[in-house]
Amino acid sequence: ALGVLVSEDDLRTKVHALREQLKLDAVLLTRSEEGMTLFDAAGQLHVSAQAREVFDVTGAGDTMIAT
Repeated sequence: ALGVLVSEDDLRTKVHALREQLKLDAVLLTRSEEGMTLFDAAGQLHVSAQAREVFDVTGAGDTMIAT
């Protein structure tokens, strides 16, 4: 949805542009093993993933839907 990303700065710029274009209060971006980042008008908040040994593997999207 954001196209090719070349840096964290590029990611921030594109997410904020998308948020404004779609008139969203916030965008929550799941980032696989890196965790997730919430982008809003105030900036961004990153929550790192915490590795756990599991038997049933789910993805970040599944985890967010469950939350």
